[in-house]
Amino acid sequence: MIIQAFLRWVETAKASERASAASALGRAFAEADVNGIDRQAVEMAMTFLLDDPSPKVRRSLAEALADCPIVPRSIIKTLAQDQPEIAYIAISRSPVLNDDDLVDMAADGGAEMRALIASRSAVSCAVAAAIAEIGGEEEVLILLENPGARLSPGSLRRIADRLGDSVAARGLLLERHDLPSDAR
Repeated sequence: MIIQAFLRWVETAKASERASAASALGRAFAEADVNGIDRQAVEMAMTFLLDDPSPKVRRSLAEALADCPIVPRSIIKTLAQDQPEIAYIAISRSPVLNDDDLVDMAADGGAEMRALIASRSAVSCAVAAAIAEIGGEEEVLILLENPGARLSPGSLRRIADRLGDSVAARGLLLERHDLPSDAR
């Protein structure tokens, strides 16, 4: 019943009020075990907020949920495909996004999406391989500069093959102690 009242209120509230409410709703969901709220009802309300016309509302929701390990993947994936400043929050911080999600996003998204994925604090070999294969120079440079990116010898070879003529990429590759000798 509280969620129904919330949804009615959202229809007439100002964007700043909706943003504050989205933040509170996201925090309540993350702490649902502690405060005993109905997770399913909150999830419905958050799904409703994904369509809010104000980016402030969606950004507040992303900030509240980004570090939560139990948020539904559908919500995080939707936020990860929003405007760049919102997508960055979800992509860079969410533990919910798995390798399959990130590889799909890298393949389906543009250069900006791949750059966001390449800048995550931890990038697995599989995700790095996808970016090494299809990423442009800028995304690959971000990947090479990221100390949390795990690059396999095959990915390093592929980067050398694709971008070896780039001074910046070549320099970053040659600085690596794990660059295979045949790529060197």
